[in-house]
Amino acid sequence: ATVTDHVASLPHAVAVSEGETPLRVAGTSPLEAVLELDSSRCDECFVIDRSGDAFTVRAGGIAGALYGVAQLMEWHGWRFAHPFDTCVPAEPVLSIDAQLGVDFAPEMSRRGYHPHTLHPIEAMYDVWGDPDPTRAKTMLDWVVRNRGNYVQWPGLDNIGGDTLSRDVWRESTATVIEAAHDRGMTVGVGVQLFGQSNLQLAYDLLDSSDTEAEDQAAMLERWSILTDGVPWDEVSLSFGEFFSADPDTFIGRVTMAYDTLQEVAPGTA
Repeated sequence: ATVTDHVASLPHAVAVSEGETPLRVAGTSPLEAVLELDSSRCDECFVIDRSGDAFTVRAGGIAGALYGVAQLMEWHGWRFAHPFDTCVPAEPVLSIDAQLGVDFAPEMSRRGYHPHTLHPIEAMYDVWGDPDPTRAKTMLDWVVRNRGNYVQWPGLDNIGGDTLSRDVWRESTATVIEAAHDRGMTVGVGVQLFGQSNLQLAYDLLDSSDTEAEDQAAMLERWSILTDGVPWDEVSLSFGEFFSADPDTFIGRVTMAYDTLQEVAPGTA
């Protein structure tokens, strides 16, 4: 179903039917292929073969299958330059540079995209507040078509005091993260440590640095707000200029941030 959803959003492209593998790929273009899952390959690995007019994409997992479909389309003239503006060939023609029969494997383990939600860019409205799952999934699909496997955005502090906004945000964000996981991606959120270093509207853990006990309680509360019902894979901790914190306090609060995160959301990296 994930492969179906992924390619169905492409204009004049292939579409994938649901069912047991091999999955039949047939669409509004002359381009047709069959997807086969091959457990001997890594999840992100794939190879594309051709027999006559038919193509076969053999992949180790869902990510490899999506990468293989994107690669096959690129060899026929599609270009994925923008999440909402795919370049579609007037007539798909296989490129003479197509590397049929070649095993593709990623050279880097992480290939990510960071929509910088601290500024009111378009993507902010897709992944924060009350995200539009349709637009968010389109963004995720675009990252996958460019062979990405990770997306991360900074959290904003509006969910701290407004419980209604928080509840809406949790449900919508969990939906977006689930869609990313279905595509073989991991998702991270950016958090700022000290509020006095927060010169924008980032989500932070401490409004001010007080005693260890007070800071620990504050962090546990802030982590709970951010992670309860929202299955982040990773957290990126930033510091701003971290002024007014002596070196020992700074190092201690970084350690405390990790320890309290593990207490609230065990296993989050």
